[in-house]
Amino acid sequence: MPASSEFIALCQSQVALLTEGLGAVLSIVYLTDEFTEVASAKLVPIVAYPEAVADWGDDQIFLLLSRGQRLSNPDRLLPSAALPSSRSTASTSADGLESDLEADTHPLHAAKQALLRQQQIVLPLMHEDVVMGLLVTARADRAWNESEQTQIKQIAETLAIACILDQRAQWLAQDQLQQRLLREQRHDVFDNLLHQFRNPLTALRTFGKLLAKRLRPGDTNRNVAEGIVRESDRLQELLKQFDAAIDLDEYDLYHWLNPATEANS
Repeated sequence: MPASSEFIALCQSQVALLTEGLGAVLSIVYLTDEFTEVASAKLVPIVAYPEAVADWGDDQIFLLLSRGQRLSNPDRLLPSAALPSSRSTASTSADGLESDLEADTHPLHAAKQALLRQQQIVLPLMHEDVVMGLLVTARADRAWNESEQTQIKQIAETLAIACILDQRAQWLAQDQLQQRLLREQRHDVFDNLLHQFRNPLTALRTFGKLLAKRLRPGDTNRNVAEGIVRESDRLQELLKQFDAAIDLDEYDLYHWLNPATEANS
């Protein structure tokens, strides 16, 4: 089930908080294509900063952070020319990065990897042991301290709660739509059945009247004919009540079935 526009707006505000408040140069909110207790579900990016990184692989994210270490101004990380526009651009950037890393000594390479592990935080969006997505965020100039990590965890918890509420609201709306469609179908069925019942009842009532006119007052069959007319009239009144009942909504039907409650109110 796709995320609502309200949930996406909330994700954007939380990503902006990471960017402007905590100095993150990369933040991505992923949702799973289905809620599950295992980690095998496909992750779909919902909101990303910069927007182009939503389709990046790990090598491109690593490249962004590596460039950020050599730049003092994070805004310089985002010129359009620096963002990959195709698979070939991404491949070229990754190849260049691998060459630079191979040129470094092994200790420096290991130090860079350790630093990157401290600079990036990946938190699951979970509710009652159900994985709903991931929050990925990173910055280039320094590692996250304990207070900042706590804030990021709170953001992840906020997104998880908002996600489950958003999905429940959509499930409820979908259920209400299905219930409304079911009521409409049921109304059509009842209306069709009443229509089929009304026609022969009208014919039977007409036949009873004609028969009563043809029979003499003392004829015993005349009472039968008059009984047919009388019961037909009674069924006609019941049909009118059926017609009125199938057009009632739930509120009106409740008060129709409980007239004492309406009188007391």
